[in-house]
Amino acid sequence: MKKTTKAVVLSIVVFPGAGHIFLKRYKTAALFFGIFGAAAVMIISNILSRAQLIADRIIAGEIPPDFTTILQEVTKQSEVYSSHHQTIISFSLLILWQLCTLDAYRCAKRPLNLNE
Repeated sequence: MKKTTKAVVLSIVVFPGAGHIFLKRYKTAALFFGIFGAAAVMIISNILSRAQLIADRIIAGEIPPDFTTILQEVTKQSEVYSSHHQTIISFSLLILWQLCTLDAYRCAKRPLNLNE
């Protein structure tokens, strides 16, 4: 497998920045890992806090434990981040992932300069 192919596959399949680690571009990899990780933590924490609130309400007996009611509660407006913020963060993650993949391809095409 060619160097460009490995870098792109690692960036797509594993995590943004993995292709840069393969290419020994550690600063760029750390940048992509950090930004993507922070945005992913924001999304996951929002999902978990919403799930915990619903679980607490089920245990307290405020809502019945049936699928339809739980689905309605899940689709209500988020209390931590609005659905608009959640959408912006999600699209930002997709764009960042694509940029990372394109950058890994670009970096694999040119020789490594250790002064970067």
